[in-house]
Parts: sequence; structure tokens; C-alpha cells
Amino acid sequence: MSTFNAATSTASANVDDARAALEKSKDDIARDLRSLVDEGQKLLAGSSSMTAERFQQAFSIFRNRLSDAQSKVVDIAGAATDRGREYARAADDYVHDNPWPAIAGAGIAGLLVGLMCSNRH
Repeated sequence: MSTFNAATSTASANVDDARAALEKSKDDIARDLRSLVDEGQKLLAGSSSMTAERFQQAFSIFRNRLSDAQSKVVDIAGAATDRGREYARAADDYVHDNPWPAIAGAGIAGLLVGLMCSNRH
């Protein structure tokens, strides 16, 4: 039973770490997107008084920042996918190493769902 508790607490710590990393990434993306929108609005607001050359420079800067933001989103999505696969592998390994607690957990969950469904009528 102590192996089960140790594995459960390790899994819980991993989930908490993943949740914190996801929150930080989400906040970073939101901040970058707000900055990108602000720059786009400034570009549009000042475009009528800009020379064509200055507009092209500003547009080029905006396009580069947009590309950077898109790259960050792709990187974070890839990291989240990799981390999800890692946790799925860890769960699979745990179930293979400790099948009886997993079977008991699934049985209890099935029993609870059955009881809830039978009380609905």
C-alpha cells in the first residue's frame, strides 16, 4: 500500500507542476497577444500620417512580432503535448506495475456510476 501512496503523491506533484507551467504559459501568451494587438492598433491609428516607407517598416516589425507569437504558441502546444504523453506513459506504467489498485479503482468508479444511474428513475 505504501508503493501506491508514493506513486499517488508523485503523480499529484507532477500534475501540480504541469498545471503551474500551463498557467505561466497561458499568461505569457495572453500578455504577448495583448502587446501585439496594441501595436497593431497603433500601426492602424498612425498609418494615415506615415510615409509609405515608414509604414512598411512598422508593418515589417508587426509581422515579425506576429510570427514570434505564433512560434511561441506552437512551442507551448508541443511542450504540452509532450508532457501529456509523458504523463500517459507514467500512468500506463503505474497500472502495469500495480494492476490491482487500478482494477479496484475502476470497479469502485463503475459501482458509483451504476448507483447514480439506478437512482435516477
